[in-house]
Amino acid sequence: MITKTTHFKPKKNIKEKPPQIEEPEEIAQKDFDNDRRIFLKIIASAGAGLFFMSLFSRKAEAAFFGSAPQPSTLKLKDSQGNIIDPAEKTPTDGFRITEIDDSSTPSYYGFVDKNGRWFIMKEESSGAYRYVKGGSNFSNSWSNRTSLTYGYFDEVF
Repeated sequence: MITKTTHFKPKKNIKEKPPQIEEPEEIAQKDFDNDRRIFLKIIASAGAGLFFMSLFSRKAEAAFFGSAPQPSTLKLKDSQGNIIDPAEKTPTDGFRITEIDDSSTPSYYGFVDKNGRWFIMKEESSGAYRYVKGGSNFSNSWSNRTSLTYGYFDEVF
């Protein structure tokens, strides 16, 4: 009997790992800068904060951040320090210029309001101004403007 011996050599079981392909997310995470990420978070939170602040009125703002700011008022003072009301009417409010005679010296300017009251302003050659006023009949007074008696503003008004 002849026996045949066969030598069997088992093959080595070598498993080679196939090359792994990196996913785009993994690449992005590797290349992503953490400082940039923090910066973007700060910008986004600041923008959202400004948006919500714009939604609140001043009253709601006062509830969150303290008392409401006082409305600013305009205060004008004269040379002595007295407070002047800027809405106060002047004696010449409502008058509109109607006639001008500046062809000679002195020059005359006529003003009339809607109720028919009038005043005439005379400009002297020295630059001084004098006034006369009336309650009606402006056209007659304008015709006689050179013969009217003029005075200082505080005396006439």
